[in-house]
Amino acid sequence: MDDVACHVRRYTTRELECKVREAGFEILRSTSFVSLLLPLMAAVRLVSAKRSADAATELRINSSINWLFRQIMSIEFSLNRFGINFPFGGSRLLIAMKQSV
Repeated sequence: MDDVACHVRRYTTRELECKVREAGFEILRSTSFVSLLLPLMAAVRLVSAKRSADAATELRINSSINWLFRQIMSIEFSLNRFGINFPFGGSRLLIAMKQSV
């Protein structure tokens, strides 16, 4: 799936935050997103791995399911805007500011 999504590398939360701090940034916010869909993502990947399906298959979904996922992500986006952080998710959002010298 990483190849399909053009990911070059993966970091744990701790690794990412350490690299950002070492580069002289102050972390203002660090949270996961695509959290509400994570159980479904894990289930689909588990089933796909057992069937040896093409990784790109995960990205092809019908429009009704895509609409439902968009609604779920909209709820998650709203929760994030209200300052709710998620410890786990499919992706990571990190906001940082360069520290004054």
